[in-house]
Amino acid sequence: MAKGFASTTRIAEDRSRSTIEGLLRRRGATNITAGRVEPPHVPKGQHPNAWIGFLLEGRAVLLRFPLPDPKDPEISLQRSGRQRPSQAIATTCERIVRQRWRALLLCLRARFATGDGRTVADLIVPRLGCFSNATEILELVGDA
Repeated sequence: MAKGFASTTRIAEDRSRSTIEGLLRRRGATNITAGRVEPPHVPKGQHPNAWIGFLLEGRAVLLRFPLPDPKDPEISLQRSGRQRPSQAIATTCERIVRQRWRALLLCLRARFATGDGRTVADLIVPRLGCFSNATEILELVGDA
């Protein structure tokens, strides 16, 4: 299973969600609501998902991300190909949901970090366009 940002977080889903709601409120969002669409309530052709919606500066915003599928072989099978215990599957699904809420929080913090309505990408991408290769970009940011 792929590792990524916050892949080992132990911060509960509801805590991340309330942190996101607080961040949105501080930035002027109203009518904040969050939830999940899980079986059997998932419309045909869609996947279970979690979401948060709000109004900000006269715009309605809905951010959704897919919930993990317990039947996905990456989640339900061991490396040997044998079926994982149901408790291990549930634990993995919970970890993935926690990770996705933390990643959403990171994205929102980055979005609001500039303070002038521009995203971090708005600031960085135009500057990257003038470089012809990765070496020049590394020279710009320096060796880590």
